[in-house]
Amino acid sequence: MKVRPVHAAIWAAIALVVPACFAQCEQNGPDTTFGRDSTGSYNPSQGADVASWVRIPRVVGPGTAAEDDGDGGLINATAMEGNGVLDKDAFVKLSGFLQLTPQFFYASSNNGTVPSVRALINFTLNGKPIGTHPFLLFTSLSESVQTSTVSFSECVKVKAEYLRFGGKLVGGRNCVIPGTTTSAKGPTDTTCPGINEIDARITMQIGPTIGGLTTSVYQPMLNLSSWVLNTISVSGSVSQITFRAMSPVIMVHGIRSNSKWFSPYTLSPKGVNAYDGNLAAGHGAWFNQPFDDARVP
Repeated sequence: MKVRPVHAAIWAAIALVVPACFAQCEQNGPDTTFGRDSTGSYNPSQGADVASWVRIPRVVGPGTAAEDDGDGGLINATAMEGNGVLDKDAFVKLSGFLQLTPQFFYASSNNGTVPSVRALINFTLNGKPIGTHPFLLFTSLSESVQTSTVSFSECVKVKAEYLRFGGKLVGGRNCVIPGTTTSAKGPTDTTCPGINEIDARITMQIGPTIGGLTTSVYQPMLNLSSWVLNTISVSGSVSQITFRAMSPVIMVHGIRSNSKWFSPYTLSPKGVNAYDGNLAAGHGAWFNQPFDDARVP
């Protein structure tokens, strides 16, 4: 990471406030790892077969409306990543399962189909594709094996700019669930949480099998016959999202001073123009302006 001289004060502070490096999808504390939310009232916005949501109340950067795309996304994510405020990588823990039952075995036999199924699951995060490949689940039944369940759980690296973060309640965005007029704020929230939608789109093949692989055409799950849908279970969802972001910088002044010591620093021997002399652009503050420019919280 290149450090610009004008931001030297920031990087000295960063050494004190940035949390230790997170180990991908492992649990790393309440303000940087967030689990699936099952308490809110949400509606899928992307036409998914299965949708799940993760609420992130954590504010990253200033948390103001000017930094927000209206839904919790950061419009200056690239700048924040370059200044060390937000790591460019986040991690999403995805899981899924496919279960065949004895009812599927007998129904498929009665319908002249070999009782085998392949399911492909594609995930999106807030409308952006994630994962390097579709997740494949395959299983089959026989007279001797009439129940079968296969599953996966995988940590997937995503771009942190895909995430929706929390915002300030005062001076922040309109605090509603994206696409609705319903408030996103919970009874104990002190910020406006970002509502992250993870969608799973599922396509399936139903027998026959050749060399253990099905050869029929993949079809959207809801296009399958009712006897299939009534005798199998398949799902894809998220269990948690983890990211790394800078902790807030706390500035403390003496008992005979006030906030003007930081901005604008009118008592500076060098005057209020000491930062870059560009008062017209709002760059008069001597001490805290570099923090503001870097979007440090």
